[in-house]
Amino acid sequence: MLDWLRHPRWLVGLVLILVGGMNLISCTDFAQDAEMRVSGDSYQYLRMSLRTFEAVPNPFAFRLLSPWLAQQISRVGLSMSASWILLTFGATTLALHAFFLLLHDRFRLRLFTSVAFTLALAFTHFYTLFNYRFFWLVDPLNNLFLVLALACLLARRTGWFLAVVTLGFVNKETVLLLLPLAPILAWVRAGSLRDRGVWAGFLGGVGVVFLYFVFRLWVQSQLGVQSGYPLLSGVDGQSVLENIRFAVNQRKGAEQAMVYQTFHFMWAFFAYGLYRLHRQSGSRSELLWIGAWFFGACAFGRLFATDVERVYVMMAPLVLGVAALLFDNFQSEGQRWWLGVLLFLYLALNMNWVINEWSILFNGTALVLFVVAFGRDLEREDLRLAAPDQD
Repeated sequence: MLDWLRHPRWLVGLVLILVGGMNLISCTDFAQDAEMRVSGDSYQYLRMSLRTFEAVPNPFAFRLLSPWLAQQISRVGLSMSASWILLTFGATTLALHAFFLLLHDRFRLRLFTSVAFTLALAFTHFYTLFNYRFFWLVDPLNNLFLVLALACLLARRTGWFLAVVTLGFVNKETVLLLLPLAPILAWVRAGSLRDRGVWAGFLGGVGVVFLYFVFRLWVQSQLGVQSGYPLLSGVDGQSVLENIRFAVNQRKGAEQAMVYQTFHFMWAFFAYGLYRLHRQSGSRSELLWIGAWFFGACAFGRLFATDVERVYVMMAPLVLGVAALLFDNFQSEGQRWWLGVLLFLYLALNMNWVINEWSILFNGTALVLFVVAFGRDLEREDLRLAAPDQD
């Protein structure tokens, strides 16, 4: 009668809760006075969780969902810190489980590969560990909306995709960057701009953008402030150009390193996976279009943000998902051990067990091991990735 509990999705869910619990203990400040040490973005969200329509600076004032949910959770008797921790842990665990289901159920990858790369995502620093350390952020819930939106796109559920994006922009506006993918993927599938799906995706996206502007006007009316909140402007009424200038002038000389350390050598597997998808399906590969658009969208978002890694980590489900498609081809016991070694190196880099020149050495070692362990298999012309566009 309880056989359904032994299904892999429930067992993996339990594992993710245990792993997340260990990460939470490792990273999170559980002190009673944790609220006294909040600063930066976290401080604005804490203020909003105490009073939803607090006149915090732009764009924080429009990111209502996470602070509102933390406020509702606190009403059962928890402190505001505990409420945010519970929200962060819950949203992160759900995002990881949704990613596992995307790999196992949608991509139909083997259980070993799906679990391995879900655990890799669970230890991706700026996707989980960073958020457990700074748990007053809206990023965990944003990550959940992004992976759900990606799953809806690949399942060709345009209506659900638009619904997820609509709910998602109440939490953080960056989810709107995915909207153009609905008509783009419909065009890729149909090969014609006149296709009904293309126009449905386009008009649906226009409708969501309209709702977003209505939402902004409503929030401003609740704030009782009519100035200082133009779209894409910075804090304290900075113009759009001033906002961009401020963001791109931070941490000079380290842009490439910050982008690379978001996923370390996993970037190489992602790029090679896209290359194999292009060889396999040409310009009709959906993941190739999603990858190109998503990277460009993150590069655009970076113009308005100083935390480079927090911007590019939004690509995590796509980067690790494409890598998983590639590694699902390598299934001998020996190759599984090699994959285990690569994932250990990835964990060590994300846990900051190695830094500086040792980090460079570990990244280089991972790439060499990949070529040595899988070199002959990679030369096979019949090597195919189980991409969703092969349905």
